[in-house]
This record gives sequence, structure tokens and C-alpha cells, in this order.
Amino acid sequence: AAGAETPDRFIRYAEATGAQAVDVGVRGRYGTKMEAEIEWTALADMSILDARTDANTDSRVYLAHSGGTGQIGVGYGKYYTTFRGSGGERRNCTWELGRTYKVETDFAVADEIVTTETVVTNLVENPETGATDEVEETVTTETTNVICKASCKVDGLTLSLGQGFFDLIDTGANFYMFACNIQGTPHWMAKARCYGMKIWQDDANGVRQLVRDFRPCMKNGRVGLYDSVSQTIFYSLTGTDLVYDANEDVPD
Repeated sequence: AAGAETPDRFIRYAEATGAQAVDVGVRGRYGTKMEAEIEWTALADMSILDARTDANTDSRVYLAHSGGTGQIGVGYGKYYTTFRGSGGERRNCTWELGRTYKVETDFAVADEIVTTETVVTNLVENPETGATDEVEETVTTETTNVICKASCKVDGLTLSLGQGFFDLIDTGANFYMFACNIQGTPHWMAKARCYGMKIWQDDANGVRQLVRDFRPCMKNGRVGLYDSVSQTIFYSLTGTDLVYDANEDVPD
């Protein structure tokens, strides 16, 4: 395609050292699904694929976050350390170094049906006595609210969210890879590796579309993330490039 970029070669991972952020060109909002294979190289307060409305709210929409001591964070600024197994059992868990994780987070738009019952009193004329009687009647009404139903998995295990329903948050900011974007400024820049990442987002008709499909790559000596959807290579915006180990095996 005209204007398409071609990597010189693909590499096993792209690594951030705490000084990089990549604007992936996709706004952080409801109706988004993200999937990535990642590895933390340090555990501190750090973000991976994150956007936030401002510094004073928990209105973040992100794929993954590490708390100060390695707590697993996903979703709308929520931290969790509990997994729910297939049999309903729960176990505590935090991020570990030297391990790759497959993380999936989905902020699907869903309808929530709210049922309300109201007792009303009607005045009814008694045909036998001619008197007016009060008759109580229960009226049931249903209201449909459009909400976000969040679901999160780490290595196939479902995180116990505590609550899975949220408002339709739109941060108005693009996701930053390896950082949190607070209206154009990167925060909580990560020390981590990305082995690959995909992003889906609902279009104007509510149909989910694949909008980013990233693979780590090299181009003219620089490390970047190649997106096969837009055929574009995305680089760090901070002035410090992503890195990689030249001794690592290169994928086919």
C-alpha cells in the first residue's frame, strides 16, 4: 500500500527501561479489548497500555499496571491480587519477575436491565355499593442502562474483579504503551518487555474491529512496534528509544 512502512526485521520483544512511552493512536475508552504478552523487568508503580482522564481520578482505562510492590492492576484504576479458579477457588497472586504473561482485558459495552416495582393506589367504584374503594396495584417497570462490563484475564485465569460493571468512561486520551497518558504527558513509565499486542475497538455501529496488531521490530537501527493494520511503525515519543537484546533469538 502507498505509504506503508516495512520493518528491516522483526525481533523477539521491545523493551522499555522506564524512560519510554509509545502513543499507539487509539483512544482509551469503553468498547475496547486489549491483549498482550508482557514481561516486567522491575516491580514498581508502572503502567502498560494506559490512558487516564486526569491525575485526580481513578478513571483510567488500561491493560495492565503494577502497584508499588507488584500488585496486579487492571481495568478502571483497580488493583487486585486475587484470582478465581475454574472451581471457584481463590488464590492471591502478584506479578513476578522473569516471567512472561498473557494479559487480556475487555471493556465490552452491555445492557443492564433494572427492574423497579412500585405500589400505586387506584380509586375504583364498587358496582355493588356505589362507594369508591382504594385498590393497591404493583406496577413493574424495566429500564435499560448502557454500561461497561469489564473482564480481565492473566494467563487464562479470570481476575476476581469484585465488581464487573462500570460507567462508560472515555478518557479522551490515546493509550500510551509502557506508560500512562494523562492528557499528553506520560506517567508511571514501565520497565517491561512487550512480545506482541492487539487492540480491538467498537466502531460507530458498535461492531468490534481489530485496530492494532503490534509486533516488535527494527527499522534503521531503531526499535519500534510494527502495526500490521495501519502498516505503520510506532516509536517512543520521549526522545529515548525502546531497546532489545541483540543476542536474543529473532522470530520467523
